Amino acid sequence: MFQLRFIIIILFPGWFVFAQTESEKLLEQAETIVHYDPVEANRISEHILKISKDDNAIAGPLYVQAVSFYVMGKHGQALESGFAAKDKAREAGNSEIENKSTELIGRTLKFLNLNVPENLRPKKQEDIEPAFLAEDLIRKANESLVRNEKDSVFYYIEKAKDAFISPSPGWTTALYLKLKGEYYFKQKQLDSSVTNYRKALKITQKIKNPIILRELNQKLASSYLAMDSISKFQEYTQLAQNLTPEISKKENEASNSAHMLVSKDLDEHYEKLSKTYQTALYVVCGLCFLAILIKIIFYFRNRNKLRMYQNLFDYFNRQKTSEVVVKTETKEEKPEVQKTPVLLKESENQILLGLEKFEASRKFTNKDMSLGMLAAQLNTNTKYLSDVINRQKHKNFNSYINELRINYITEKIKNDPNYLNFKVSYLAEECGFSSHSTFTTVFKSIVGVSPIMFVEFVRDEVKKEKLELV
Repeated sequence: MFQLRFIIIILFPGWFVFAQTESEKLLEQAETIVHYDPVEANRISEHILKISKDDNAIAGPLYVQAVSFYVMGKHGQALESGFAAKDKAREAGNSEIENKSTELIGRTLKFLNLNVPENLRPKKQEDIEPAFLAEDLIRKANESLVRNEKDSVFYYIEKAKDAFISPSPGWTTALYLKLKGEYYFKQKQLDSSVTNYRKALKITQKIKNPIILRELNQKLASSYLAMDSISKFQEYTQLAQNLTPEISKKENEASNSAHMLVSKDLDEHYEKLSKTYQTALYVVCGLCFLAILIKIIFYFRNRNKLRMYQNLFDYFNRQKTSEVVVKTETKEEKPEVQKTPVLLKESENQILLGLEKFEASRKFTNKDMSLGMLAAQLNTNTKYLSDVINRQKHKNFNSYINELRINYITEKIKNDPNYLNFKVSYLAEECGFSSHSTFTTVFKSIVGVSPIMFVEFVRDEVKKEKLELV
């Protein structure tokens, strides 16, 4: 037993050093291949995470994992791994990984068309990896191509080549070949265009990025259509359409994940700032500034909620005001209506009566509802219906339908507790929106806050009512 313990004591440090060295070698390998074989890089990172213990050893593979997810178009998972890498790197004092992770998070949020908070923006150009610099330059080349600025296209392409050279064809190579295909397509060199698109497609299939795959299939379909190859056009169009459901699902998941992760990170960021301010104020001013400190902290933590309340109050007031204004204007317009020919007045009254019944029903939640469909239901034409809505409702048809839908879903949320537990995508579908992002945009433009914040507000109000009853 003594000999066994002696052997363990002697060999254990050596084994630990070997394990650490092996992890470093694996991580270096994953970093090398992540841009052209992200699947394998992800697998290696996952293995390192299982055998690593300290935060510094975990931060590296987490970042490589985030990059691999980004290259594969899995932006929700890229954000999760990116935030985890940033947090672990900060705890370990590894500023390089922290800055790189922050840059990747900001890049992913920008790709998802989401706002990038100030604390998630790169502090300096050195924080951006060469591959991502190449991606930015290729994007600029694409923009120049759209504007027919050939010199700028070649300039950015050359800079992209200098910024990043991969040992094997990978993600940036696919973007570069796609750009070449677009260039040849614009020059009507269709054979060269198809050749480059196919090369890019082959690389993209290996890295398994459905977003780039769909773009390439769409580009190939356009090229074959220009070549009058209808069968190929239909084939690649179908391939692109087959990828759409998967991409839409992942984009929605990524957006939801982004909102939660950014909110959590902002809370931690503000909490860290608050603690710093507290310490400084306590040291310099002591107890004299305690009240001011509490007010500042309270302000930073609750300013978004105060804005939300203000926007909600404005929304509810607008609803009440609009009802009063419509009634007043109806009364004031009576003398003018008498001057209108009898037939036109009767037709307008018939349309208004139909609109009242339409508003009382749930037909406006039909995703396919259009001006033509509603006109057919009211036995009139689109011109008369549009004119009545513009004059009597003081808005165009789209605004009229959107406001009915949003008012309907807000009433449901306020009056039916079950709606407080539904996802935003279900709320959008319930009131007639086919797109989650469109619903969120329209909801915020009418109500003044996002659907998630509105649900939280109603949930808080319900809790307050229950407490008051107790």
